[in-house]
Amino acid sequence: MTRKLNDTNVIPLNAPEPSDRWIPIPNRSAGTLRLKGLYRKRGNCYFAAGVPKIIISSAYRAVLRLGMRDRTIIFSRGAVKVRGVSRKDLVSVTELDWDVGTSIIIPHGLSQQTRVILQSPEETREVTMMELIVLGGLLRLPWPEKRASWYFSTAAQVLMYGWKALDTPPAAPVAVIMKRKDTQGS
Repeated sequence: MTRKLNDTNVIPLNAPEPSDRWIPIPNRSAGTLRLKGLYRKRGNCYFAAGVPKIIISSAYRAVLRLGMRDRTIIFSRGAVKVRGVSRKDLVSVTELDWDVGTSIIIPHGLSQQTRVILQSPEETREVTMMELIVLGGLLRLPWPEKRASWYFSTAAQVLMYGWKALDTPPAAPVAVIMKRKDTQGS
């Protein structure tokens, strides 16, 4: 006769601690703090509800590849505004108070199915827009002095050619083409 384990006492190794389940995030419009619930943890990365699983795995691999293991990074969905105008094509990167970590907010209006085409002279590749802008936001952390266009183009090159594009930039630039939504009945 085999002994059954009590499943209620088993705690996954990557589960957030009870004290780490809530994080204070600044609310810029009201000038106050609000608590954001965190549901997944992977290494030093915390993920709120609404962050797709594909972004969880790709963002964690990018954090490891960029050598940011000692930095706490919190990914969540929310409103991304620049000068009061909502944006869907970039992420908000904010350093949080009290050494809590860095908050990366992915726009609510951006769907996981929104795709872009990366095109170089050799090949064409299709990726999600969310992967592209999250990688661009992560590149901002180790290199804060670069221009905004550098992050987007470097993220496109990394998604096209791999991580070797950071060490030696490829000779051919990568064009980013927004993919139109397919219409029904065509």
